[in-house]
Amino acid sequence: MPSVVVNIVDSALNVADTTSVVTFTFSEAPVGFTAADITAANGTVTNLQPTADPLVFTATFTASSPFEGTGSVSVSANSYSNAVGNLGGGSTDTVGIDTKPPAPTITLDANITADDIISVAEAGQTIPVTGVVGGDAKVGDTVTLTVNGKDFTGLVQPGKTFSINVPGADLAADPDKVRTPKSRPRMPRATPPARPTPKATPAPTCRR
Repeated sequence: MPSVVVNIVDSALNVADTTSVVTFTFSEAPVGFTAADITAANGTVTNLQPTADPLVFTATFTASSPFEGTGSVSVSANSYSNAVGNLGGGSTDTVGIDTKPPAPTITLDANITADDIISVAEAGQTIPVTGVVGGDAKVGDTVTLTVNGKDFTGLVQPGKTFSINVPGADLAADPDKVRTPKSRPRMPRATPPARPTPKATPAPTCRR
């Protein structure tokens, strides 16, 4: 019985590299081998081509995106034959795929003010709330902070930093705070969600 070996050349596929050459190496020159004989899981196979070697064909496997798991390329048994009509065996190869982009992250700087307390004077001022973004957040993306039920936005700057002006009065009035014995609103060290939800542009969202 003629046989074939499927080989997905790349050992893994990811966001930066979503395609791989696939080789189909036959024990005898196949008769009637076409793209219809190939199946793919969690990806697609295109551009099936013969090579100078009559025993070898190549194609391109493109991984599904976004996807995390295993992809495969298979040749169905009995889908081709050799020159005398003997039907050939099948073969499958697999590849690990991770084409999910890393989730955007937001980390606020530890202190909102120098002493992490909103004073009476600061409550009447505009306070810059600063931090950094990570994951797939990019320069020019929008960061939204919700303080005291209001949204304040800013753009991600080079170095993946941001600075968003928030009225001190809203920082003082935000319910996410504790009070000192002198009853001055004290802003805790902010901890945004571990997996902020991007908005359409995209816009990672951090809620206080």
